[in-house]
Amino acid sequence: MSLPEPRMFEDCLRVIVAKGTALAQYIDRLGKPKSDTISEGKGVDPADMAPNPVPVRAVGRSLVAMLTEGKEGKAVGQKFFDKPSEVGAPFGDLYIPPEGLSVRFYNLEPDARIRIADFSTQRVLLESAASMPMTLDRGRFKAGGKYSVQVLASRGKLPPGAFEVVDQALTDELDRSLQALAKDPQLDRNTSAIARALMFEREGLSFNRETAIRGMRQ
Repeated sequence: MSLPEPRMFEDCLRVIVAKGTALAQYIDRLGKPKSDTISEGKGVDPADMAPNPVPVRAVGRSLVAMLTEGKEGKAVGQKFFDKPSEVGAPFGDLYIPPEGLSVRFYNLEPDARIRIADFSTQRVLLESAASMPMTLDRGRFKAGGKYSVQVLASRGKLPPGAFEVVDQALTDELDRSLQALAKDPQLDRNTSAIARALMFEREGLSFNRETAIRGMRQ
């Protein structure tokens, strides 16, 4: 069959390229994202893939849907949200890369403000207008630390959210894996974003996964 757009395969024994070339992305048996350029008459052997493909299939469906749908809207102030995560606030477990993690808030009133504090002491570490760029850096948000997020808007306060930075061991492992992806000559901007999203999905880092996907839409 012809593949004019990204396609995810499941429940198959082997996929072979009949004509031309294709870029295959998958999680290998060591749990690492891999990318192989497959030429005519060649394929990827399922024996090389992760033994439990369920989470990869789940994120694969959402990635393919995202690639084939239009860009997200940017209208603001049209809805009052129930959860901070619904306006772009960081949530759950979080990985902060060496250069920091860019956070973008959306669908908020122009006067909305963001306040991030240490969860245990409630000491405010970062406060800014929601419309301003915000970066979470390692110097301020330590590995293993837990932090609260408060969105202050003219229509009232959203219930506080929270996130926890992953421990140092996982931070170091992700640093190494992402450096390897960045150096892979076979990956262009979009396929590299997909590989990062798959890596974050496997570690349960939903916010990082969404950040990687969003980078493809911009």
